[in-house]
Amino acid sequence: MMALTYITYKCGHEDRIQIYGTNVHGERDRKAAWYNTIDCPECRKANAARWCAEHGCAPLEGSPKQVAWAETIRFEAIAGLETLYEEMQANNPPETVSENARSVIRQAKGETRAVWWIDNRDTPSVREAASHYRDNRR
Repeated sequence: MMALTYITYKCGHEDRIQIYGTNVHGERDRKAAWYNTIDCPECRKANAARWCAEHGCAPLEGSPKQVAWAETIRFEAIAGLETLYEEMQANNPPETVSENARSVIRQAKGETRAVWWIDNRDTPSVREAASHYRDNRR
């Protein structure tokens, strides 16, 4: 089963989306309510691009669609790495926090190929960093 549902994202934008599955136990209603807790795709892309520009990330190269998709992947991964680094600094003596961690963040910010971010989005390191960002923004 499916249903077209009008939703309002957290950012205030509205959309009509397709929600699949039954609603016997309120599944579709919960899914529609979940959309109220996230920004729309366009706002997520814009926020990711703004954050990356403000935090010294190199401009991405690729098609416009690749760049938009990769920007959100890169944003969550690098923000997660920076959060992890800040936690390491807060919880450990300064001499034990490795410069290698900062180097990894600098390399990630310097990666300009959008296709690299897309191809590596499911690798454990990128996925875990992005997951750490998502878990800590709540």
